[in-house]
Amino acid sequence: HRPAPGPHRTAIVVDGAPVETLADLPPLRDRLLFVGLNPSPVSVEAGHYHEGRLGRTFWRRLVTAGVIPPATPIETADDALMAAGHGITDLLKIPTARDEATDALLTAGVGPLWQKIAIWRPAAVVFIYKRAATISAGRPLAEAWGHLPGVALAGRPCFLMPGPYAPVEQVDEGLNFLRNLAAALPTTRDYPAGPSSNWSSSSSSSSSSSSSSISSLSPSNSSDAGRPTTNAPKRLTCPSA
Repeated sequence: HRPAPGPHRTAIVVDGAPVETLADLPPLRDRLLFVGLNPSPVSVEAGHYHEGRLGRTFWRRLVTAGVIPPATPIETADDALMAAGHGITDLLKIPTARDEATDALLTAGVGPLWQKIAIWRPAAVVFIYKRAATISAGRPLAEAWGHLPGVALAGRPCFLMPGPYAPVEQVDEGLNFLRNLAAALPTTRDYPAGPSSNWSSSSSSSSSSSSSSISSLSPSNSSDAGRPTTNAPKRLTCPSA
């Protein structure tokens, strides 16, 4: 069953000791999975994702892109994300202050993330921060935002949001891309009531079709696909869902 509204605190065992963190919030199939680095202590205390200063900027960007409703309270925005069918998790579930997690710790989270994606089968994976995307890709990434060509986790296409300190023009273009990405998702779907890991594989073909349509949002004939330009914000034509 889908998780109830927050708080979303849970406990994991690290080196034999319990550590409080945030629970995964899985997406419905054919919806988006947002992936951060790891929870901040302030978010764990609140029981909701991205409650720090940069985290709240992320939620406001999702409001701007139309992923969650305009009147969404930022303090419980992860509940609104779940209500829209999307999900959120972290590359590493051990809480630390911003940017304190080592590359080795974050890299160890790639395997578990891959397994979650294989079970949940989202339409696409959207990385919130470039560091998480780079570590998951296993190589440097030239793209500042948008589609990440050649990067897929468990067969799901991967995308990157503009950085928290990106120029306004880059943010506008990136959020317009995200708006179109969300608009390309199926508009109706009958989802079984049971846990996502027990869902029948009968929807696998529709998930593959959705992922193919989403991948086509980025131009495939250019090595600069998904990268910002100096032109006006992109107005992408989405394939019908």
